[in-house]
Amino acid sequence: MKSKIVSINELKLIIKSLKKKNKKIILCHGVFDLLHLGHINHFQKAKKNGDILVVSVTQDKYVNKGPGRPTFNEKNRLDALASLSVIDYVVLNNARTSVSIIKEVKPHIYCKGPDYKDHKNDITSEIKNEINAIKKVKGKIIYTSGKTFSSSNLINNSTFLSNSNNSVKNIRKKYSFSEIKSKVNLIGKLKILVIGETIIDNYVFCEALGKSGKEPVLALRKRKSETYLGGAAAIAGHLSTFNNNLKLLTMIGDKNDRLKTIKEMLPKNVKLEYFKKKNSPTIYKRRFVDDVSKNKLLGVYDLNDEILNKNNEKMFIKKLKKNLPNFDLVIVTDYGHGFISSQAAKLICKNSNFFSLNAQINAANIGYHTMQKYKNIDCLIINENE
Repeated sequence: MKSKIVSINELKLIIKSLKKKNKKIILCHGVFDLLHLGHINHFQKAKKNGDILVVSVTQDKYVNKGPGRPTFNEKNRLDALASLSVIDYVVLNNARTSVSIIKEVKPHIYCKGPDYKDHKNDITSEIKNEINAIKKVKGKIIYTSGKTFSSSNLINNSTFLSNSNNSVKNIRKKYSFSEIKSKVNLIGKLKILVIGETIIDNYVFCEALGKSGKEPVLALRKRKSETYLGGAAAIAGHLSTFNNNLKLLTMIGDKNDRLKTIKEMLPKNVKLEYFKKKNSPTIYKRRFVDDVSKNKLLGVYDLNDEILNKNNEKMFIKKLKKNLPNFDLVIVTDYGHGFISSQAAKLICKNSNFFSLNAQINAANIGYHTMQKYKNIDCLIINENE
């Protein structure tokens, strides 16, 4: 089984030798996260078109199918495929798409499943590039037939909560996938302004050693630390994956402002406009997490929840008046850290073409944070405790 798993360089030498013996090479490519009957049927029908079946596999880092994916890492996926007698060689692709592996292997046949025959069903639009690549190496594309299965559907149906599945089913009844895709594409054309506090989230993953020998406290050993942009910056980052007309209007601190970190971590297609809050740090939230259970153990926050002083407020209002009329969608994330005053909220509500509010309760603002300063909200997302 191990001899079937080869590197791209090894595979090129093998293919060169096989072609000299007039062997016909077939290539299949995919993630193959959950090996199922549909895959096996696909491989069997693909093999009938030639002599040697090569299957290339997408690397873990290029799998973009949702949180927790791939379910099985690339080593396990390679081993599973190599165990099938119908497959002759398995190779890990070193690029995001199959175009490069087609150019490297130069197969006689590139084989795709029946669901790719209608190119409109390919949400990545990569099928056109794959067809061009196989033509350039003087090969041809063939589509197998038969009942199709989906690893993603099988995994999602087994992991989603029942109420989530019901929500998805209701959406499917009302909208086709093409309708949903077209609406997402329309969002990509909107001019979007995100307003809110930028938060830097630091997670320290620890191993619990037990109670300290001197004090009644839990002793931890640090394993690793990860830092992410949070707050409004996180929302802007998510939106940037499908929208390029995006601006983040935010507040950082004048003490330990962490501006360099923010600029390095913020996607390049997000325009950043900010001001510095007087006598404040940039909000920094450190959580200590048990590395085994992933449960949060303790949070230590560096912040100043006081409302903006007059100069800061004046600066913020000026920026709002300048920006609000120029955007189709305004998204406000109010975490209750003294950034958005009643005056600023009133201005946002009055001058936004479409106003979406995300209001969050957290440990620092329970009992003080309120949404009552906002009116005429087009879309509201709240924490359940709100």
